[in-house]
Amino acid sequence: MFAAPQHVSSHASQPSILKVRIGCAVNLPIMDRATDLTDAFVEVRFGDYDVYRSQIQRRTLNPVWNEDCRF
Repeated sequence: MFAAPQHVSSHASQPSILKVRIGCAVNLPIMDRATDLTDAFVEVRFGDYDVYRSQIQRRTLNPVWNEDCRF
């Protein structure tokens, strides 16, 4: 599920941290025809920051990560 974006005023003099929670996925498409499963991961990109890549959840169509990343 995705939350609706909310407007947040920014102040250039105040540093901020964006925290992203990666929860789960449901009914992903099959990517490996031999097992009818997939090895799932999430990539999060934000501006010019480094790309965050979640752990790989192997052999599942309904992966659960419960991971946080910060930018």
